[in-house]
Amino acid sequence: NKKINEANYALIGVPHIGHIKKVKHKIKEDEYFLWWYEKYMELSLSQNVYLFYNTRYDMASSIRFKKWVLKKYNTKIIIKHTQTIDELLSLIQSSSLLVSGRMHSLIFGDILNIPVEAYEFSRKIKGFVEMKKKYKSLTSLKKEVSNSLDWTCKRLNNK
Repeated sequence: NKKINEANYALIGVPHIGHIKKVKHKIKEDEYFLWWYEKYMELSLSQNVYLFYNTRYDMASSIRFKKWVLKKYNTKIIIKHTQTIDELLSLIQSSSLLVSGRMHSLIFGDILNIPVEAYEFSRKIKGFVEMKKKYKSLTSLKKEVSNSLDWTCKRLNNK
């Protein structure tokens, strides 16, 4: 048993399955949640792992995933709820790793210099991963990222 550093935590953002089914039409909820559960278990060997979200649909998905894990594996998972964009960015900035299938979450992590790992289900997310391999950081693409961040902040503040 490794000692877990309480201040060291990873964040997992489970996108709503409806979002995923737009691309992976035949994916079943159990198959989808199993991928996230295995990722959760892998990361939890060395650090605390929390769920997070940046849309209300993903919040619903996080709650559903949490209940699924509790029922299937009797494992309790904590969701870190945030109410504002500042709270979300602070949560991300304090993490050691961010895993998500949402572009904006991945961009937030990258801008804040947090290692990110993508759930690669779409060409857009795969393109982000390829861009990260090529540029290492999106800071060289500051204008495009800033525009995306501004747009996302406006959307989050309007909900």
